[in-house]
Amino acid sequence: MAPHQPTLSLDNLEIAAELVRRGRRAWIVNALSLTVALLGLAVAFVSFSRPLPVVVKSDDPREKAQLLFVTGDSSVREVDARRFVARMGELLMGWSSATVRDDANKATLLMTAKWRKVFTDQMNHVIDVPESIDSSKKATQFYTYIAAQVRNSLEWDWDQVICAKTEGVWNCKAPVVVETQPLVGPPSADPAARRKLLVTAQFVEVPPTVNTLDGLLVDFWNQVPAP
Repeated sequence: MAPHQPTLSLDNLEIAAELVRRGRRAWIVNALSLTVALLGLAVAFVSFSRPLPVVVKSDDPREKAQLLFVTGDSSVREVDARRFVARMGELLMGWSSATVRDDANKATLLMTAKWRKVFTDQMNHVIDVPESIDSSKKATQFYTYIAAQVRNSLEWDWDQVICAKTEGVWNCKAPVVVETQPLVGPPSADPAARRKLLVTAQFVEVPPTVNTLDGLLVDFWNQVPAP
């Protein structure tokens, strides 16, 4: 007598097929999870291995700082504070009537909130002016810079620019010669066109960014005739 052969019902076949489908789905889910985990590890490795952005600063105060992805020390040094004096001087004193608006806007981005308000109040201060500048004989300080139609150039004596840090604040003194010439036309031979000034300034340190490469902001700035 032949042995009895087991038979599979339709229900048993459907159950078997479902188990196969579930096994495939579980394999796919596990493979995707493993892929995501490996990608996460790769991203973490790249993030940790990539150098942090730091500011590269030259020992020459006439050379600008640069923001690069390299290792190094971005702390503020005396030469950096001296460089910042020159940078701010070009914006606050080395303007021309054609560029003064843009220079002033750039300068305000490099000021503390306190000094930005002082600077804005100074520029908006109304003073007496000749009728040739304004028929009301009154104008803001800033408007006189535009109406003057002049250009300024600066000469720094780097050996005399001194900066020292006291209680977290950089205090700087810098003699500078400012020469003022007409914006257009022949240069002036008037000796009064060249003025010797003494700049006194205070800077506070801030984290370096693309906009604050020197890691400093102006907290005080004054310029008076040199003794």
